[in-house]
Amino acid sequence: KLNQLKPFLDKKKINSEMNAEELSKFLGIDKAKVEKIFLYQASLKHADEIAAMKAAAENMIKTQVQNQINNMVTAAVMNGMIPNTDEAKNAYIAAIKGAVAEQVKTTAQPQIDAQTAAYMAQLKNEAAGYENSPIEFVNFILNHQNDDELRGNLNSDTKSKLNLAKTVMEAVNKNKKFTSSELAKTFGLDQKQLRLLYSLNYFENVNKNPRISVRTLVEFLNNSVVDDAKYGKELSNDQRTMLAVVTDLMHYSIENKSYNSKDMYDLLSPLSGDLKKNLVDLLYMYHGSLYHYNKSWTMSIEQFVNYLHGTILKDERFSDKIDEGKRADIEKANEKISDAKKLLVGKNHSRAILNTTLDEEGEETFAFIEKLKKDIDDEKAHVFVIGNSPMALEMSKTFNDEMNFITILTMISIFVVVAFTFKSVLIPAILVLIIQSAVWITMSILSVTGSSVYFIAIIIVQAILMGATIDYAILYTSYYLEHRKKNLDIKKTLIESYNKSVPTIITSASVLVIVTYIVGSFDKQGSAIAAKICVTVSEGTLCAAIIILLILPALLATCDKIILRRKAK
Repeated sequence: KLNQLKPFLDKKKINSEMNAEELSKFLGIDKAKVEKIFLYQASLKHADEIAAMKAAAENMIKTQVQNQINNMVTAAVMNGMIPNTDEAKNAYIAAIKGAVAEQVKTTAQPQIDAQTAAYMAQLKNEAAGYENSPIEFVNFILNHQNDDELRGNLNSDTKSKLNLAKTVMEAVNKNKKFTSSELAKTFGLDQKQLRLLYSLNYFENVNKNPRISVRTLVEFLNNSVVDDAKYGKELSNDQRTMLAVVTDLMHYSIENKSYNSKDMYDLLSPLSGDLKKNLVDLLYMYHGSLYHYNKSWTMSIEQFVNYLHGTILKDERFSDKIDEGKRADIEKANEKISDAKKLLVGKNHSRAILNTTLDEEGEETFAFIEKLKKDIDDEKAHVFVIGNSPMALEMSKTFNDEMNFITILTMISIFVVVAFTFKSVLIPAILVLIIQSAVWITMSILSVTGSSVYFIAIIIVQAILMGATIDYAILYTSYYLEHRKKNLDIKKTLIESYNKSVPTIITSASVLVIVTYIVGSFDKQGSAIAAKICVTVSEGTLCAAIIILLILPALLATCDKIILRRKAK
């Protein structure tokens, strides 16, 4: 019944005009019946016209019958069939009246039927355009339900539905309000259930924030519901058990009584068959972490991982909380810490690795290392600070002296070797100056471009450049002296020396430049010092090769007379 009421609760819909199809859907009545009712409405609207049409048809038939009889009587008198007396005429009329009337009616009836059918088709077309509001339509049906045209089209269920719809729509239009007893009587509903619905409506729409204490609710359930004949049977045994537990909990809460995890589990387990002792234990732990945690407690990473691995993983209370992935992570972490500890902690010495975001060399880095050493000395710990950065710091303190010493020692050594080779003092001086110039230019370029240079890299690069690229200068100089001894002029000597030495110089220099550059570029993730040495050697070799090929020939040509005179001696 409640579902049947729903379509008729919108005032706009029940008063809006609808055609046959819309009314059929809205009222749940077959469309053909709605159209038939519309046609009946049209026939009632034109009832006078229909009655007049029927009367005209009857008069037409009567007139035709009378005319036919008069004609037959006249013909009978003229033919001598009957005397020309009223008595004879009346007897003749009585004899032929029935036959004539039937003949005329048979002739006129198709014409009358066609006229009637045409008029009804006109009414049907008019009815097709009819629109009624649902309330008007329902009132019309109920008011004419005993008419001949409608009596056979409405069963008892349809009549009941229409009466219900009429009652609801009239109440909606008048905005009539019902008490629960009136509504129950009108629609045949259970009054107690309606009282519950009325109460629910009141709390939902009038008093939207009703308040009742837990104690009042529990006492109401225990005093008025549990033993009630109707509502008490709605409570299952499990619900009664839960109510009893809640009652106990309420009383214990009033008494402010405390329980350990076991007693709490025993108290709450009747409320849920899925409650587990392990869950209660975990909740107690969680409660303790929130309200009894001491911020001064500390653990090292090793202690934390060892506790997870040695205690938590073996405790069955946590077995459901740790999946296989987490378990594998803890196992892996414990294994890593054990392996790392073996590498860092020994019987007599231990090692600590310190990572920073500082550059490997620089004033900030050196200041940090100095402070670290001071802090260690203050702690009076026996510690060695090692690594690339500490080594660079130590070297920076003696770099100038060492750099000058190595530079002078390298120049003297190479000078002596080249002097013995050419048996000259000027030639080794030129060659050593050329190569040392390449070193100075390389270092200057690095400084101007802002590239960082490690101290150890500068020392190693100078040694390598002086030792490796001097060969290119020696090779070119040897060809130069050789061709001058053949009495070639300086220009031809320079050209021939180029032709002889350039392929070798370019090949060797290219190999050294390319290989060291590639190694330095790909080794930056390994050793920063090694990578910088290789890149600097590559740049220095390129610089030395260019100076040898461009500057050395000019120097030799400029000092040609001095070189040859000394060689002649």
